[in-house]
Amino acid sequence: MPPDREVAVQIVVSKDMEPGEVVIEKLLASVKCGATIAVVCNLVQSAQRLAQNLRKIDSAPVDIFHARYRFKDRQAKESVAKKLYGKDAPRTTGRILVATQVVEQSLDLDFDWLVTQLCPVDLLFQRMGRLHRHERSRPIGFENPFCTILTNDSDDFAAHEMIYGDARILWRTRELLKKCNNSIQFPSAYRQWIEAVYGREEWVGELEPDSVIGRSCAFREMQKLMWYEAQQRATNGMNQFADTDQNAASLTRGKEMGLAVVPIQAGQTDKTLLDGEQRVKVNEFEWSELLNLNTISVPAGWKDWLPRFENGYIYLPMTHESNGWTWQKGKNSLKYTADYGLEKLEVNE
Repeated sequence: MPPDREVAVQIVVSKDMEPGEVVIEKLLASVKCGATIAVVCNLVQSAQRLAQNLRKIDSAPVDIFHARYRFKDRQAKESVAKKLYGKDAPRTTGRILVATQVVEQSLDLDFDWLVTQLCPVDLLFQRMGRLHRHERSRPIGFENPFCTILTNDSDDFAAHEMIYGDARILWRTRELLKKCNNSIQFPSAYRQWIEAVYGREEWVGELEPDSVIGRSCAFREMQKLMWYEAQQRATNGMNQFADTDQNAASLTRGKEMGLAVVPIQAGQTDKTLLDGEQRVKVNEFEWSELLNLNTISVPAGWKDWLPRFENGYIYLPMTHESNGWTWQKGKNSLKYTADYGLEKLEVNE
């Protein structure tokens, strides 16, 4: 068994589970005290917006890391995160890493304080695993693992439910947090909490709202339908599946599968990537490698207003401006920088 460990928990109710003024003030003050902090958002857009706001308010070091980058830029971002927040990172000053689910697994990062939006219990525990991960001296006030969880007071989890699917999982996780007396004891919590949240048994205590149960049942029925569709497509002898990444993903991820977008320079007769590489100057193998390095995964829901697929990719013609690359079609506008990644902007028509 792993050693006993206690994580102090603070529940903060806020609009859309976004950090309010009090949390932001504490974040910036804690950085000045030398704390290394992770703020984990469920949505890329929330992470981008928060990082921008923090940088506008204060000169404190704020980094951002999520999955909506060109693969080559994501690799660079990951290297920086390891260097600044990893096991051997120098702790000469406080910093804030605003991130999404990409920090939950595989990355060996270590933080003094974790601020996270509500998520399913198993993922919440994964995020907590980045708290005090290694033995080191801690700033005053952060000698023990401390996690602030941003949640709402409604049974409608809005966009967060779209990310995780099952409203019941989010509701049960929140209910357990309300009753934990501001502390979670590990390793006993692993089995107790995960079985309580994912178990088929009826909830003990406050009755689950009918609306939550209904949406949960609808989600599970949709999962079954997607499974049957994948089975049918995989065994259909009349339509053999090509052995490609897109087809393989469609069998395993279904409607959750993101779109593969490749930003290119607008106005060029030949496909020219943002860094200047051109299709006509390389062979087919080299071009495939370049496409992989320049691909960005975006939500499937963007398909209705993005350009059409071409050989498995959506080529996005972007115009270079002083502060990045932009693309616009009607009310939909996108901007790309190596720092913030691909952003969906608000356009007033």
